[in-house]
Amino acid sequence: MPENISKEEFQKEAEKRKRVEAQLIEYVDKFNDLAEACADIVLYHDLQGNIAFINEAGLKFTNYDKEAALKANIKDVIPEKYLLQMVERQKGRKAGYDKRNAYEIEYISKHNEAIPLEVNSIMVKDKGVPYILLLIRDLRLYKQKERELFEKREKFQNILDSIDDGYYEVDLKGNIVFCNESFCRILGYSKEEVTGRNYRNSVDKENKKKIFESFNTVFKTGGSSKALDLKVKRKDGSERFIEASIALAKGPDNVPVGFRGLIRDITERRQAEEANKKLENELRHAQKMEAIGTLAGGIAHDFNNILMSIQGNISLMLMDIDPSDPFYENLKKMEDSVENASSLTRQILGFARGGKYYIKDTDLNELVERTSKLFSRARKEINIQTRLQEKIWSVKADQSQIEHVLLNIYVNAWQAMPSGGNIYIVIGNVVIDETYIKPFAIQPGKYVRISITDTGVGMDETTKQRVFDPFFTTREIGRGTGLGLASVYGIVKNHGGFINVYSEIGIGSTFNMYLPAFEKIIKDDEKKETDRRISGTGTILFVDDEKMIIDVGQAILKKLGYNVITATGGQEAVDLFGKNRNEIDLVVLDMIMPDMNGSEVFDRIREINPDVKIMLSSGYSLNDQAAEIMEKGCNGFIQKPFNMNKLSAKLSEILHGQ
Repeated sequence: MPENISKEEFQKEAEKRKRVEAQLIEYVDKFNDLAEACADIVLYHDLQGNIAFINEAGLKFTNYDKEAALKANIKDVIPEKYLLQMVERQKGRKAGYDKRNAYEIEYISKHNEAIPLEVNSIMVKDKGVPYILLLIRDLRLYKQKERELFEKREKFQNILDSIDDGYYEVDLKGNIVFCNESFCRILGYSKEEVTGRNYRNSVDKENKKKIFESFNTVFKTGGSSKALDLKVKRKDGSERFIEASIALAKGPDNVPVGFRGLIRDITERRQAEEANKKLENELRHAQKMEAIGTLAGGIAHDFNNILMSIQGNISLMLMDIDPSDPFYENLKKMEDSVENASSLTRQILGFARGGKYYIKDTDLNELVERTSKLFSRARKEINIQTRLQEKIWSVKADQSQIEHVLLNIYVNAWQAMPSGGNIYIVIGNVVIDETYIKPFAIQPGKYVRISITDTGVGMDETTKQRVFDPFFTTREIGRGTGLGLASVYGIVKNHGGFINVYSEIGIGSTFNMYLPAFEKIIKDDEKKETDRRISGTGTILFVDDEKMIIDVGQAILKKLGYNVITATGGQEAVDLFGKNRNEIDLVVLDMIMPDMNGSEVFDRIREINPDVKIMLSSGYSLNDQAAEIMEKGCNGFIQKPFNMNKLSAKLSEILHGQ
């Protein structure tokens, strides 16, 4: 006992030391218990590497027994190449500048198996003696799980990258945290560029709202949102339409961490749907125009028959009345009215079936230049600018009818520009494929397009849909018949072409007319009218299913000096011709009859006598059916209503070449 310490103080100090030693023993026991319970290797060694403690897990791993292990050196457990690394790390930790305490090493087992280990080390002191405490974890199971997870991730990523739909994951703030290659392709970014980017940067205000509302609903309900149509902006500034699904993404603790889903680029589908919708509208319009055309053609045909009866009776009365008679002038006025009515029916037929009388090779450059100059001289407030096509393709057309088409469109443009304006005319050669011409029921191939654009008031959608309808007009009552653009439509259609219109209110309208080159040339059969009545001789078979036409036709022919045999139907005409084949010099043949059409009657009569002269007569104009008969060798065509002078001139021409 030291001299300067009392007995009582010495006893107190001894008791305190015993308590500390007892606590230390307790701590050591607890440490040993914990170390033995630990699944990882726990050992410590002195600075010379001699192992002072190793737990049961360490013994099992190293295949040492307790006694052998406590005689071993750390070099027997840790490969020598890692020892220097461990010492340097420990020195660094002691110096306070290396906070990374865990590191990996590789242990080679007795079976030559490379075992990955994670080592944590710290310096401790036991009774003042420094030791290195090591906590070593076998990483084989962890590495296996890591490999399996990596393989699953790779497989998952490969699957995602192989699909066309874009896969995305965003956090609760809307930042993209994961995506596949298709997602990047749809938006036009690389993975590096898109990761961390917020979805708000790729959508406009309206679509931001739609996405936010969907995210909010999914977050609150825990459900999902499907088939959300959105418009997004790509990196290059272009826009795409997408269809998106949204589902809630949760973390391991089942707490929402964001959203995930798929996006599908539906731009082509949307464009196809819009194109199909447009095509359906155009087809409906074409079908409507065809139906209206058929109706209008039938009405015009029947109306021409009525006019024929009126005109024929007027012609008969004019033959028997002196020009000085006060009624003579009234009859001439009536005849003029019939001619005006006939002109109206020709417009209707132009819409419905459109007669083509003078078919020839036509230079549309020359035709446009001539008609535009003519119109600009008459309407000086309109400035017309043309851009013609070099080496323009030739079309086969009735020039007077195409002039009528052009002038009607010019007039329509002028009416849309009451204070004056500009008309731009562009002509070009174009090749049209099957897709474009499908709603117009025409053949693909080479066409010449004439585009006529005005700077007028434009048309709304309703007006644009009806602009080619007969009798439709936006002008006040008495200022238009509504047949101008209707006849334009019919004439162009009858030439094997088509016409469409584009217009916007306040901007103007553009009419695009397409005309092909015809393979067949219809015989130029219309001659200049004569005011002279030409008498004749011979026998004529007059065929028509309308009694009023039979009556007036028979009377006119007899007045002209001909013998007349009449037939009110096709079969009757064939039978009568067979009985009187040697007497009949010419057959006047109606085109439309209920029992047998004109084409069949023509063939049957020519079988009986191939040399007989036949003239077609119809309330329709020289349409496709009549043109077909003309190409078979028919001698002439006359359209109802005709007066006595027209009929006599045509008969004289066919019978005598006059």
